[in-house]
Amino acid sequence: KACFSISKGIIITNEGIHRLDTNHPVNLRWLREFVEVSVYGNGGRLLFSTANNHGYLQAELVQHSVSIDLANYTASVILKFKTGPQFYFGPVTFSKSALRTRFLQRYIMFKPNQIYSTHDVLQLQQDLSSAGYFSQVSVKPTIKAKKTTQIPVHVELTAAQNMLYSLSGGYGTDTGYRGGLGWQWRRINSLGHHFNMQLNASQIGNNISSTYTSPGANPITEQYNLTNNVAYYKTNAGTSSLQSYGAVIMPLNQVKVFASV
Repeated sequence: KACFSISKGIIITNEGIHRLDTNHPVNLRWLREFVEVSVYGNGGRLLFSTANNHGYLQAELVQHSVSIDLANYTASVILKFKTGPQFYFGPVTFSKSALRTRFLQRYIMFKPNQIYSTHDVLQLQQDLSSAGYFSQVSVKPTIKAKKTTQIPVHVELTAAQNMLYSLSGGYGTDTGYRGGLGWQWRRINSLGHHFNMQLNASQIGNNISSTYTSPGANPITEQYNLTNNVAYYKTNAGTSSLQSYGAVIMPLNQVKVFASV
């Protein structure tokens, strides 16, 4: 069984870039796939994506070759991957918005002078897009022409419609004819508080529920909800009514019912 080894170089994985200073055993099949697939396919993309996620935005593969000595069972792998300078995050600015800049900054999970990562940029865009306040979010890093490793980031925001209404209807064998009306107030104030209410009515009863939400220090994972629910039903078995008030703290999922009738 042939066993080849690479004596030195670097290994680039999803976890980062690691220097290799000792013999690393590889097999012939791996070397062949390395040349045919890895360098030109998934491995090449891994090189550049990993480099980009570690701040090397000007990286380039300048040389790649593998020489196999079948007589001595050795292989020489030459990969010259020029990373270029390492870049860091600069300041983050936002376009004009009804929401306070101080509140929007809570969505930023990186800090100035932290190693630049394309993953962090995409995550910021995803978190702002899923917040419900905007119809469009564009995060634009700027690599300046002058020699600097600081990359400022500008976020362009397009506000979504502040009031959103929904209407539904249908028929069920248990409820008879039924309908629903929903209302969302997406931006109550500049701190991102929002409110939603849902009214459902049918031939056997009515239900109205509402939730007032205040984002926490980390609006992605933390929020404080005040809830209200009132229901009344009349069936052949009798009538029933329910009224409850509560508070939900996320992500702790702690629910405290203040009143229930």
